[in-house]
Amino acid sequence: MDYFSGQFFPVCGEVPRCHGMWMNHPKYYGVQYNHSGKLRLEIDGVSHGEVEGPHVFITRPGRVYNYGNAENERRHHCFVCTIGERVESYIRGGLFEPDHPDQPLAVNEPERFFRTMSEIISLANSHAVVPPRAVLLFEDLLLQIAENRTPRTPLPPYCAGAIAELAERIRRAPETNFDFAAEAEKCHITSAHFRRLFKQQLGLPPHQFLIHCRLEQAAALLLRGHLSVAEIALRAGFADQNYFARMFKHQYRITPLEYRRTFR
Repeated sequence: MDYFSGQFFPVCGEVPRCHGMWMNHPKYYGVQYNHSGKLRLEIDGVSHGEVEGPHVFITRPGRVYNYGNAENERRHHCFVCTIGERVESYIRGGLFEPDHPDQPLAVNEPERFFRTMSEIISLANSHAVVPPRAVLLFEDLLLQIAENRTPRTPLPPYCAGAIAELAERIRRAPETNFDFAAEAEKCHITSAHFRRLFKQQLGLPPHQFLIHCRLEQAAALLLRGHLSVAEIALRAGFADQNYFARMFKHQYRITPLEYRRTFR
């Protein structure tokens, strides 16, 4: 299939618990994504401030990047580096803008952005020849970055705070069983409307967001201690170990044990 030819992904990866500052003299164009934790960015020796949480920035050949966290706090970083004739066409067409302002760009739908990057990384690292779907997903990633530059319609004030507070409770204790119908009643709206507003703010409907947070907690547990997969599934809120294994592989593209061996 020639349509997707002309692009390569020589370096792709995910570091769930990285720390310290990284010096990068890139040979390729790259999408660098800070999924969680604090991020400092310097370009050619000039500081571009510190941000926290989901932010993305572009790296390109010919510049020197220094990024990370000087306090050695843990953060979750993903990167996809690419080269080829197709990348040059992205630049000429304005889809890939390596000259955009150097400040990291806040990501409005971090769970969707993270899923897209994870799938690209998995496809690029598991095939000798670049799969067409990896190229298609990379174009989707660039579109998401472009959409993040467009101001979004704000949520109604009476819901925005409640949804943000609920999301934080889910992140802190994803193993808890949440009653989303009751949460909708607190905002005096229907469950369907609550789901739409939640997805607008977080990028996923409430139940899918809860599953995602449970899987993130399970991934963290896999990297520390020696609990069995069954015990980790229960601690993360999954009563069915087989269901947990299926959902984990769907999100991370590898099994829980493979994840432990790869990233520990």
